[in-house]
Amino acid sequence: MRDTRAAAERGDAHAQYNLGKMYELGHGVTRDLAQADSWYRKAADQGDPQAQNELGMNHESGWGVMRDLAQALMWYRKAAERGNADAQLNLGKMYLNGRGVAQDDAQAVAWFRKAAEQGNAGAQYYLGEMYANGLGVARDDVQAVAWYRKSADDRIHL
Repeated sequence: MRDTRAAAERGDAHAQYNLGKMYELGHGVTRDLAQADSWYRKAADQGDPQAQNELGMNHESGWGVMRDLAQALMWYRKAAERGNADAQLNLGKMYLNGRGVAQDDAQAVAWFRKAAEQGNAGAQYYLGEMYANGLGVARDDVQAVAWYRKSADDRIHL
């Protein structure tokens, strides 16, 4: 804990993210969502995609901060553009459901595909759904089954 705090206070983004997670979960410290948000923000401002995704999730759900879909979208997009598969999945779901953005199946598919190709089982499942229902792509049962299988296989190996 002391080493993590010292590194975080020196400006190490990875340590800042880890300290934020410790405050969020109450591991080694008293659980404090405001402190978690503060450390996540420091890491996110330095470009840490995990912290950016955490801030997106917190703003989407109102977990420890005011619910703000515009902020959620901004943080998800930053993390997604840095290649964070969880953020790509989350951004895809925002487009699929029209949460904070205009509903856009093609954009949802694009983000789900980026995450799915990195092995994100949730994104693989959603991509299967998109093919099964012809949302944002031509309906294709073969592709749907392939993505569902990848999702199931990756979940087994988690």
